[in-house]
Amino acid sequence: MSSNRENILALIEKIEGIIAKPETATQLKDDTIRRKLREAGRKLSLAMEVTNDTARRLVNVPLQLPLAHVRVEKCIFATLAEAEGSTLMNTETAKKTGVDPVLMKRLLRYYQSYDMIAQPGDDAYGANNITKNLANSQHCFNLVTPTAMTIPKFLRETGYINPTNPSPLPWHIGNKNSLPVFPYMKSHPEDTANFIMWMTAHRKGQATYLDALNFKAGLAANTDASTVLFVDVGGAQGHQCVGLRQRYPDLMDIRRPSILRAQHPARLA
Repeated sequence: MSSNRENILALIEKIEGIIAKPETATQLKDDTIRRKLREAGRKLSLAMEVTNDTARRLVNVPLQLPLAHVRVEKCIFATLAEAEGSTLMNTETAKKTGVDPVLMKRLLRYYQSYDMIAQPGDDAYGANNITKNLANSQHCFNLVTPTAMTIPKFLRETGYINPTNPSPLPWHIGNKNSLPVFPYMKSHPEDTANFIMWMTAHRKGQATYLDALNFKAGLAANTDASTVLFVDVGGAQGHQCVGLRQRYPDLMDIRRPSILRAQHPARLA
């Protein structure tokens, strides 16, 4: 028993060491190890929960996205990230974002309790990897959250039958409209902008087919200016076209550049 206790304490010390210096794991540049370590930590946390832990975790879940929405609107995380590795006091953060200092302290303490930000001192707040990683949450808050909150009502009213029709769905109930998602978004430009921002952040850093395929040596071999090389069907705002053009700028001509330049002016300059 004593030996087992010592082993667990030694494991805790190692885990805390990685938390204090995550680069000890990330500098290995092995994404498989990183994901396994992250998943093992998540499962370990759940395995250690007692009844009250689980109840508190679940009851607080609905708060996370609305309060993340607040930090987007008031640029709280952006302000901390701009501090370039240093920390800000509560009053400094409140002044920079236009939030009442008393309320700001409550918000910062909440964010720190979920490790969304760092708090190395009693009144010292800074950015961590989560602060920088969090994407725009307004898409989720404005569109996804109302949909998710109506799922119990929808299933209850439909007799808990697996939905097979595109309408009605929780989407229509939660957002109080009869249109499918994308037709709805055409008349709601703010939601469309938030959706695009979220999708862009979601893809950031991810590998694409161009990382595995030598497009120029393979598909583009033995072609001329009249050859159609790539047709982006259902490609949203054309990010696949832009990615291909950036990787091989001398290879292709975009047939409808005005559409892409409207969405990606900097990337197609």
